Amino acid sequence: MKRAVLICVLITISICLWAGAKKPRASKRPAWVDDPSQLYQPERYLSTVGIGTSRSDAEENARANLAAILLTEVTASGEEVDRYLQITSGEQTQTSSVSQVSTSIRAQVDQALVKLKFGKSWKDEQARYYIVAYLERTETADIYLGMLADNNARVMSYLRAVLDVTDPWKYHAWLNAAWTIDQHSAALLSQLAVIAPKERSAYQEPYDSEVLKFQATDAARKLQFRFELKTPEAEELRPTLETLLISMGFVINPYAANLLSCELKLEPVDQLSEQKFFRYLLSLAIIDKDGTQIIGYSDSGREGHLIESQARAGAVSTAAAKLETEFRKKLLDYIDTLARR
Repeated sequence: MKRAVLICVLITISICLWAGAKKPRASKRPAWVDDPSQLYQPERYLSTVGIGTSRSDAEENARANLAAILLTEVTASGEEVDRYLQITSGEQTQTSSVSQVSTSIRAQVDQALVKLKFGKSWKDEQARYYIVAYLERTETADIYLGMLADNNARVMSYLRAVLDVTDPWKYHAWLNAAWTIDQHSAALLSQLAVIAPKERSAYQEPYDSEVLKFQATDAARKLQFRFELKTPEAEELRPTLETLLISMGFVINPYAANLLSCELKLEPVDQLSEQKFFRYLLSLAIIDKDGTQIIGYSDSGREGHLIESQARAGAVSTAAAKLETEFRKKLLDYIDTLARR
């Protein structure tokens, strides 16, 4: 009897040991998952870890994490990005949006991520994948230095060209283009400081950025405007027009050579409803010192409200908003067209 009990005990223990041997053990979490610098020395590499439900997802996440490190240093507005692309590519761009800004700047970051490499990977018991992505700092710095060299060549080309320019529109356009490119270089330098601090410290531009800023500001002040507001309603847009031009660095002068002509008409619209509607008809033109119209803009629309005076005020407000956005963009497009020489 005792022997039979002993045999049963031994069989039970054997079964348990066999089952335990068959059960897969969860692999230990590697230290690099929480600290990739243990694999890639921070002095030589910029590294991060990506996580995903598949290896490809983890790689994409790691790539996005590295891009985010660089993008945190980008503060350019949509308008600045648009203008840099328009000036350097020679093509018309569309009105800025958050998505376009993101796409435009990411294209620049993607250029830096060409040298991105993937290292070790690991899968945990929940089937999550982890992978290290890293950039060699010196290689990536060389890419940024190449982009900076291209920008410097463009800036120096404009600075040489303006020495022989007498037309105030071209003078402003070329110096403003140089300044726009310089601001893009400033964003690149901010990213370079993250990627390779030593290379950033050693970097020197072939021109003085502060002097260029002063020149661009002075060139804008040489473009002066007087108003011709053709209707009483257009007079209501005077504050908007003044603010717009001053914000761009221009000067308002009743004796200026450049004429900004503006006409605004408001018309009540008969509607079979309780709401009152006003239609607005807006037209603007900028005429240079030779009497040539160089910019034209027109727009129309309507606004409604239960109160007639509020409907009218809404129409004026909408017209003013169009000046601040669409007309401003048209003016900048003209200036950037002059810069694409």
